[in-house]
Amino acid sequence: MSDLLSAHEASVRVVSLPPIETVLPIHYCLVMAEATYHAQQYDDFALHGSTVRGAIEAGLELSARDYVSAAQGREQLRLQLATVFSDVDVVAHPTTTTPAPPIDASDVELGDGRLVSQLDASIWYTSTFNDVGMPAISLPMPSDGLPVGVQLAAINGDDDLLLSVASSVERWLAEQQGASSKG
Repeated sequence: MSDLLSAHEASVRVVSLPPIETVLPIHYCLVMAEATYHAQQYDDFALHGSTVRGAIEAGLELSARDYVSAAQGREQLRLQLATVFSDVDVVAHPTTTTPAPPIDASDVELGDGRLVSQLDASIWYTSTFNDVGMPAISLPMPSDGLPVGVQLAAINGDDDLLLSVASSVERWLAEQQGASSKG
């Protein structure tokens, strides 16, 4: 991808994102509270799958203090990400922590050997931007095994820039795929 970036006179820098250990508790609290709020429009919770029912039931146990604390955490996350985007226009990172796990996997092993739930691994990076409403897009990457992806994200209001960069990356990936299949 560095060839593509060089052709567009872009520079690459390593940036630090907020630690996921602080993002996931905020994410789960907000999701559970919001799922509970929206579920009130349905008469029969049995219509939901077990994961959604579990989130709704957990949301019913949350206090106002829990929700306000998570909302404050979301604002802190937004400020931390705004600082990141004061130095860069777009952030690129893996969409998930691992390639797609087998469908029956309950846990996955991270590169550092830690076992985490399959759900945590699948939202590890996406929840960071989703929770603060920043635009992000995931593009499939060539892989010899299970699917992998790259997520591109931008600050609020830079949707057009993000889509332009994503379009360029997507074209470049297609060219790379075509060149490797001919080689």
